[in-house]
Amino acid sequence: MEKFVRELHDAYPRAKIVLTLGAEGSIYFDGEKLYRQRAYKTEVVDTTAAGDTFSGFFIAASYAEILWSRQWIRRQERQG
Repeated sequence: MEKFVRELHDAYPRAKIVLTLGAEGSIYFDGEKLYRQRAYKTEVVDTTAAGDTFSGFFIAASYAEILWSRQWIRRQERQG
């Protein structure tokens, strides 16, 4: 799987790669470091839209981090 992720990144060098792997967890590659997250054991009731939900939360968290970083930089610039 790691080879596939790196090949995707080679094809799309500006992209951040996220793969959901079901019971195996997920992989995130930012172009420099590969992160693996194991899946938590839980009772699965319905997997409908599980990947979509994961992706939505991942994108929202990434966007929130960008906004927070920009706000922090602006505060530092005002104080500096």
